[in-house]
Amino acid sequence: MGIIKQGILGGFLGKVGSVVGGNFKGIATMRAMPLSVANPRTAAQVGNRSRFQMVTEFAKELGLPFIQTYWNRRAQKMSGFNLFTSVNKDIFTTNGLFTPGSLFLSQGEIAAPVLSSVSYTVADGRLRAQVAYPITGQRLATDVANFVLVKSTGEVWAVTEDQPATK
Repeated sequence: MGIIKQGILGGFLGKVGSVVGGNFKGIATMRAMPLSVANPRTAAQVGNRSRFQMVTEFAKELGLPFIQTYWNRRAQKMSGFNLFTSVNKDIFTTNGLFTPGSLFLSQGEIAAPVLSSVSYTVADGRLRAQVAYPITGQRLATDVANFVLVKSTGEVWAVTEDQPATK
């Protein structure tokens, strides 16, 4: 049973006749009830679903904090995670090959960091990045450098400055 709120022109939840009302990210939605639900498994659909599955797993490997930092500010009416996966769905082919040249790690304007050097050390199976800045006092206390390393095997490491890497 549907619930009509805000009068006849306002939003409602549930089913009223052949109309379904809902709420998506704070936006009232209304759609026709589907006559039938079909799930054809054409080669193109299966390939597209597998690409989305692979890019979703890739995004999880990068880590939610990394994606939130660079994508939430650009996302409108969706999460930064969803925007990242939709923009990057073509980094995998339908047969699972990774094409890093198609990867977008961020959108919009991000100032390039001014760094003197970046070095990496591996100890106890953990990768650490150390960053040297050219001018003392140029860096804010809240500034943190983030790196993404993609090995030729497709393994992804998200590294935050002076913190152990996560894979």
